[in-house]
Amino acid sequence: MALIHLYFPEYGGHAIRPAKIRRAAVLISAVLIAASSTRPVVAQVGGIDHIPIVVADLDSAAATYSRLGFSLKPGRAHDNGIRNRHVKFPDGTELELITADSAADELTREYLRLLAAGEGAAFLALYTTDANQLKRNLDAAGIERNSGGYGVSFPSDSPIRFIFFGGRNHSPTDRPEHFAHPNGATSLAGVWLALSDSVSFAELGDAIGLPRPVSFPPESTIVLEEGFIRLVPASRQLIAGRPITGATLCVADLNATRAFLSRALGRQFSPPSPNGDQLNRETQSALLPPTNTHGLWLEFTECND
Repeated sequence: MALIHLYFPEYGGHAIRPAKIRRAAVLISAVLIAASSTRPVVAQVGGIDHIPIVVADLDSAAATYSRLGFSLKPGRAHDNGIRNRHVKFPDGTELELITADSAADELTREYLRLLAAGEGAAFLALYTTDANQLKRNLDAAGIERNSGGYGVSFPSDSPIRFIFFGGRNHSPTDRPEHFAHPNGATSLAGVWLALSDSVSFAELGDAIGLPRPVSFPPESTIVLEEGFIRLVPASRQLIAGRPITGATLCVADLNATRAFLSRALGRQFSPPSPNGDQLNRETQSALLPPTNTHGLWLEFTECND
């Protein structure tokens, strides 16, 4: 079975075995949640939903992701002028390329503010298995949330504003060709967070029943029923104040993915250098740097049993 290895430029990473996450996470979560009587018995987070990536030029970013082997689904027209393209996977997870041209409302103003600092992952949507119970848990914990709108989100001045919750987007307009990625990607399995405010995130985790992190100092991993959240030091932020630094994608055949990426980038990969922008052969993962992906680390790894 393959290993996920999250490699970062300052030092070597730590390997975990994600292929058995779906089987092991239920037991792990039960033990960890039972250890604290203040935590809910049932978690309201099943896994990753999607990651919106704010880009300056949507057509240029779409061309980049197409060249890297992703099949993009066109986005829909938004009343506030937001434009987007989707990298979709059969399980409902996705990467979303998104941009705003003018400040029409609070969300577009926020996207423009983010773009002023640079491209990259803007938000993290987690998959909630019970939105109503999640809302009740947040209210009981005194965590302020927005009312109405898409899913469950937080006010603009909240330290956990970058997180919101959705129910996975299985659209009737999805077609098999939208899931047929030439690079072999099959799912968005994990997200990497470099948190400046870990206290607020821990309070959120307590309220919604996130499992306790499994530590590999100075990093740790929260194992979800479907996927994982990797916690790394705040110094890993690519842009100050932006916690989402990377994502891990599952592939069926890493050798085929390596070959495709080598052709796409016009060069052969080599093991990671101190700059962390290459391929890690020993731990069975291929890593693309933010300069190749419009602002976040993208890792490809085999997740099959």
